Amino acid sequence: MNKRNSQLLVRQERYTDCYVCPVRNLALFEVVKEDLLEWTQKFRTHQYTLDARRHLYREGEVIDESYTLFQGWVMLYKTLDNKRQVLCFALPGDFLGSRGNSSIPADHSAVAITDCILCGFPGESLIQLFKQCPEIGVKLMNLQQRDQSRCFSHIMSVGQKSAIESVAFLLVELYDRCHECGLSADSADCFFPLSQEEIADYAGITLVHVSRVMKDLRNQGVLDNRHRRTYILDIDALRRIANIAQP
Repeated sequence: MNKRNSQLLVRQERYTDCYVCPVRNLALFEVVKEDLLEWTQKFRTHQYTLDARRHLYREGEVIDESYTLFQGWVMLYKTLDNKRQVLCFALPGDFLGSRGNSSIPADHSAVAITDCILCGFPGESLIQLFKQCPEIGVKLMNLQQRDQSRCFSHIMSVGQKSAIESVAFLLVELYDRCHECGLSADSADCFFPLSQEEIADYAGITLVHVSRVMKDLRNQGVLDNRHRRTYILDIDALRRIANIAQP
């Protein structure tokens, strides 16, 4: 069990009030009635900032807080013999670090891909909050079931899809989630700040494979990628390549 070495900084600007939070409809407190938001806000300790490439927590550390990602991108991953497997990418509204028991070490690591802002909630306070407002506990269970479903789809993609199908699957999922979060108004400004190494570690393929796949998708006019950003140009074609039904 490792002692946590937090790289979070307490945000210096005025904290965002819960009742005007732009991601509340995507987050844990969506189910809280507006007249109770001032009460639930008291359970938040701080809003934090986390610089890009800094860790929120590492595998094996004991986490005494859980977090709602307010702004930015976070990557969750595990390591084995110095090899990294990316599990998923967290976007605004996602809930991170929840363990159920604060004495259980984290079974994965979380690192910021971009500069981030997070809202912190101590484990003991969350338990009290769930007791007094059971709807929040139900919401957390629903969020965890959603994340589990995404994880199962990821496993199926890594195990059964070709390299180009697997990369396309990731990009389609992120495209849809970005629009759900309000990060993109249309396909022209839908970009993902991911390196090819991060895509490779998610899809379970080599950097050479990723480079070839991205070149192939570029040549097909499906996407453009430059400066660590991937722009989706033809989402319908990308869905076909990923073998995903149209929504």
